[in-house]
Amino acid sequence: MKQNGTGRAAFFMLILSCTAASCSLKYEKEMNFENASPELQFQNVRFMKYEGESLSAEIRAELLEQYKGDGKAYARNAHFKTWDKSGSPGSEGSCGLLGMNPQDELYTLFGSIELSSSDPEFSIRAQELKWNKKTQQLVSGQDSTVFLSRDDIEIEGKGFSASGISRSFSFSRNTAGTITADSGTESQSGADSE
Repeated sequence: MKQNGTGRAAFFMLILSCTAASCSLKYEKEMNFENASPELQFQNVRFMKYEGESLSAEIRAELLEQYKGDGKAYARNAHFKTWDKSGSPGSEGSCGLLGMNPQDELYTLFGSIELSSSDPEFSIRAQELKWNKKTQQLVSGQDSTVFLSRDDIEIEGKGFSASGISRSFSFSRNTAGTITADSGTESQSGADSE
């Protein structure tokens, strides 16, 4: 049996018209590609922030990108230090990726995070942390393990939260560590508060 070429063409046109009619591209909506590409990009950079005449923060990074629309910036392999208004050291640390949102005062840290502070004196190691400068809250993801140490305690757990205002911290689950009492004895504990 011989097939008709016009029948095939009609079938092809029917399929093509159904496909084209179901296309859902919105041509009237403009895309803003300015926010998707960095406005500024620096390699092996040292960035210093001053408040008034006092140095308040310093960031050294392998790569620093700043975006135009929202002012957000990202630093790869970042090392940072902060100082308070009197010029005393605040915190310092490093991470694989630092996301900075100065408009909302939110800072996210990812990958091999090491963070230390001199007042109060402590150090933290983690894989992901978020700092809210407005509320003075430092938190981890619920399933992210955080290691905290200071002169009298070494503890690890998940669901970490710390307040810069009350100077307290907590873990929501899978907590274990060592607390050194004033008498020089050590107490080891492990708890799961799921």
